Amino acid sequence: MTRPLESAKHFVAQLPAEARDLIMPIYSPLIGIEPSVGGLDFGDARGLIFTSTNGVRIAAGLTDQRDTPCYCVGKATTQAALNAGWQAECAGENSDALIRTLHQMQPAAPLLHIRGRHTRGAVAARLTALGCTTTDLVIYDQPLLALSDKAQQALASDAPILVPLFSPRTARHFANIVTIRAPLFLAGLSDAVAEPVKALNYNQLCVAAQPDIKSMTRCIVALLNDAKRVEGAGPAQ
Repeated sequence: MTRPLESAKHFVAQLPAEARDLIMPIYSPLIGIEPSVGGLDFGDARGLIFTSTNGVRIAAGLTDQRDTPCYCVGKATTQAALNAGWQAECAGENSDALIRTLHQMQPAAPLLHIRGRHTRGAVAARLTALGCTTTDLVIYDQPLLALSDKAQQALASDAPILVPLFSPRTARHFANIVTIRAPLFLAGLSDAVAEPVKALNYNQLCVAAQPDIKSMTRCIVALLNDAKRVEGAGPAQ
C-alpha cells in the first residue's frame, strides 16, 4: 500500500472479507503528509472545498471554526468532514464532478479550496472561470518517500505483489524507484495513474472503470483471482 498510512488502512479495511483473507498488507507510503502552515484563516469564504481526507484532518487540527459549509469530493472525504463537525455534502466522486455540481448549484461565494501543495484538477481556477469565485489555500505538503525495507524485500521475492496506485505522482515515483523480481499486479485509479507504470515488467494491470474506491476494489478482487493462478503462489502482498 503506497498511500499515506491512514488512507491505506482505510482502503484495506473496506475490502471484502474474502479478499482480505488472501492478502498480507505491507504499508509503505510513497507520499508523506506534512502541515505547512501554523494556523488557518478562512477569510471571507462562504463555503469550503475539500478534495481529500488529509485536507480535512489537517484543517480540523488548525481551527475550531465549523460554521462554514463544506463541499467535498468522495464519500470518505465527506464523512471525514462530518466527523470533524462541519456541515458537509458530497459534491461528486472526483474534481470534474465537483466542478459540475457547484456550477449547477451556484452556492454562495467566494469559496475556498483547502488542499495540499501537489494536486490535480485546477479546481479554484476552473470554478472561477465558470463564475463561482474560488481561491485555494495550501495547508500541507506531500514529500515523496522511499520504499520501506519490507516492501523492497517483498518485491525481491517470488510471491505475487498487488500494488494499488491512486495518483499519477505516486505512480511515477513508484515506476522510478522500484526494482522487481516478484510477479507484479497493478491497479490504477485512472488511465492517467496507469500510464507511468506501463513500462514496468508486470503480470497484470487493471485500470478502474471509474475513479473511485468501489471500482478500485473491483480491480483488486480481479487481480487477486489472477494472482492465485500464478504457479506456486502463496498469499499476495
